[in-house]
Amino acid sequence: MDIGEPRARGVAARRSLSAGAPEALNVAPDRPVTTPPQPAARGHGGPFGLLLLGYVVLWTLLPALAFRAVPLDVAENLLWGREWPLGTYKHPPLQAWLAWSADVALGHAGVYLLSALCLAATAVCVERFGRDLGDAGAGRRGALLLLCTWYATVPVPEFNANVVQMPIWAFAGLALRRALDRGGLGWWVALGLALAAALHAKYSVIFLVVGLAAALVVHPNGWRSLTRPGPWLAGVLAVAVSVPHLRWLVASDFQPLVYAAGRSETVAGAAVVLAPLKFLAAQALDLAPVAVLLAIAGVSRRERRPDAGLIALAFAPLAAMALYGLAMGVGLRDMWGAPAIVFVPLAAAAAATPPRRPGRLASAWMALTVAVPVVVAAISLFGPIAGLKPQKTAWPAAAIAAELDAAWVDALGADAVGGAPRIVAGNTWIAGLVVAEHDAGTSGFVDADYARNPWITPERVERDGVLFVRTDDGEAPPSWWGPFAATGTIEVPFSPGDGRSVRLAYAIRAPGTPAPVIPEGSPVTP
Repeated sequence: MDIGEPRARGVAARRSLSAGAPEALNVAPDRPVTTPPQPAARGHGGPFGLLLLGYVVLWTLLPALAFRAVPLDVAENLLWGREWPLGTYKHPPLQAWLAWSADVALGHAGVYLLSALCLAATAVCVERFGRDLGDAGAGRRGALLLLCTWYATVPVPEFNANVVQMPIWAFAGLALRRALDRGGLGWWVALGLALAAALHAKYSVIFLVVGLAAALVVHPNGWRSLTRPGPWLAGVLAVAVSVPHLRWLVASDFQPLVYAAGRSETVAGAAVVLAPLKFLAAQALDLAPVAVLLAIAGVSRRERRPDAGLIALAFAPLAAMALYGLAMGVGLRDMWGAPAIVFVPLAAAAAATPPRRPGRLASAWMALTVAVPVVVAAISLFGPIAGLKPQKTAWPAAAIAAELDAAWVDALGADAVGGAPRIVAGNTWIAGLVVAEHDAGTSGFVDADYARNPWITPERVERDGVLFVRTDDGEAPPSWWGPFAATGTIEVPFSPGDGRSVRLAYAIRAPGTPAPVIPEGSPVTP
């Protein structure tokens, strides 16, 4: 029975999560695909909804309980987000805005919830796409299999641009499909907004556009749609919404693009060909759980080919990324594939027959979905005790911030307004770690570089002072940042009884000290 039917949803809602898993992963008998498809049943109740809920709960509660510090990318986003920038030296601003909003609302657990909801929303879009193709069973399987890929497991707590892109790309694909199938302007407007959101997430939006264009041209209504206002409205809307960010990008001398170019690994010789192949191999490895689970389910290849638009959305962005690396002679980072693979599990499910062993598939899916967050949390929490190298999430962030606040107050006395520093300078990890434990009144000053932190000015440095923090073996701030009211070190153990500890050095520039005279040619000249 199809869980999309109201009666089945009611029955399934009374079952336990584990009992509902086989039904959520099974399918109704094949139905012919029509264009446009019959409207799908509304709602996500029953086993599918319960499985998504379980996924979100696990990836929210376990990190919130086990992590003593936020992951690196979360720390960076919280440092940026509190300033509400139109862009940063690395990325567009959407990830920072969302992370900071979630942290203000619910604390650090809110960021873990946000990240898990992004993946769940991606799964919902994939499931709806399958329904719109007339194959609700494949839609459910594709959505749930997506949650077993690498990108939807270990990296989930590290909310960043890759995570926030995934639901946007999935929704954009769904919006395009519905715009072409159903006509009207509503879904074209939705597509335009999705494209604007994708641009505010990461500049790899260009590869999303490639996938959407490929899906459009293979759709029966695709070329005809270009003679109507819908696609052009979507494009104009996307650009119009993005104008403030685009103006910032020009005013910043394309700072994020310059940063990205500086980090690009130039390759030559055979590596020009091998680098894209390595990237594609990494994506295949990240998707390996999908193949393993389908093999466990006992599926075989269908005679009917999957929908051409689905294939375009699943593989055109990956192909475009590989061709970009080949043409430009640059290496590709594996994590760039995160948003590009969102439709691949659905394509695999649509190309396969219904599972002969749905119970085994459900058991394997449940085991993997529960085991991974448990292991991630356990390594962070118990790793230092077991003698493993401490994860960044094992750093005792609250204790570190408290020790540094105490040093600030001890050094400045009555001048320590608010009992905490208002500017914290250090590398991305150290500054972000400390700033994440403070309210919106404390700003990060990454690498003490004015260009990278436009919210920090010489006038503010003079007014508020600066707390410089580094690892005890790190490079001290240049002397021209002085004079310093105090310098010293703190030491905080990773865990009670653990012989290892975090050792940090600090230097305090008191409020009211005249702004430093920075030598000409320094990279941090304001």
